[in-house]
Amino acid sequence: MSKGQTQVVIAEQKRGRRAFPAVGFILILAMGAITWVVTPPLTQFLDRTVLTGYRIPRSDLPTIQLAVGLILFFLLSTLTALIVSALAPKRAINVKETDLIKERDEMHRQRKAERVRQRKINREFREHRFGGADAKTSTKKRRR
Repeated sequence: MSKGQTQVVIAEQKRGRRAFPAVGFILILAMGAITWVVTPPLTQFLDRTVLTGYRIPRSDLPTIQLAVGLILFFLLSTLTALIVSALAPKRAINVKETDLIKERDEMHRQRKAERVRQRKINREFREHRFGGADAKTSTKKRRR
């Protein structure tokens, strides 16, 4: 072993993301419970303040409460999703600028080597097909 190397390997702990769907389901249930509790008083508040010119008939009350509950559930779910997505752990990018530069330079070297190799193959093919160093003049003679 060279200096500075050890046989001990430190295992990286991966963050578990298996529980995210369960947490999401629990959040949906919590939003539903909050909506169910808050909808009747909210409907009465809206009836007294915002809808002062229009009184909700008793027969339409369940429909209005359902509409208010769905709107409230959508707003709470959207707000929760926004907060969760803003605070969710991001995956770390383990790419360094120097690594990118080295990789780009290596790609340039490979491309240049490939062009040189292709030129050599083309030159050998011309020499084989048209024979010798007089390849350019012989092609002109054949085309006439």
